[in-house]
Amino acid sequence: MNLCWDRFAYRTAAWQWGDSAVHIATEWTGPPPPVDAVPRIRSRAACDLTRSTSAIRPERLRLRAYVWADQAERLARFDAAATLAVAHGEPVERADAAEWLEARLPRRAPDALTVVYHSVFYQYPKTETRQRIARAITEAGERGGAPLAWLRLEPEAVLDGPRDSVRFLVDLITWPGGERRTLATTDGHGNFVHSLL
Repeated sequence: MNLCWDRFAYRTAAWQWGDSAVHIATEWTGPPPPVDAVPRIRSRAACDLTRSTSAIRPERLRLRAYVWADQAERLARFDAAATLAVAHGEPVERADAAEWLEARLPRRAPDALTVVYHSVFYQYPKTETRQRIARAITEAGERGGAPLAWLRLEPEAVLDGPRDSVRFLVDLITWPGGERRTLATTDGHGNFVHSLL
């Protein structure tokens, strides 16, 4: 479902973007994103250790069970997003994230921006795996060639912030240059976003 982010509709009191059965509504403060920008995505790829797919009924039900049962709006959004993901059939490879990135990033397209992104994932792998992920991305960026971006929505504590922080960051590192910017802070569920653009 994360591969379909540009096929969702985003709504705030100040701006909106996209037209989709999947609506992401949030309380937004701070500057808006460039809502007139239209991403052109040449290809998509993903990996997962369990290779969960919303196309298989038991897997879809298992994923749905992670949504709190009293949150009807989130359950409806999950159902719409899972249906959209199945309709587009984006492949998810069964692989360890570090191994997958180590193998794929050296072969990335030489004539396009490659974006590596993840959401509420980085706290789960072992420290060694996180270090390998960071090293694979950083080394690919420093080798040069086509531009590379590492975009992540993760707990601040996992991104070298204060260990007791409850904030989540939308964090971006871009190459060439390796510049790091925090684009926004959030609660991690998208209930509110404070833009720092």
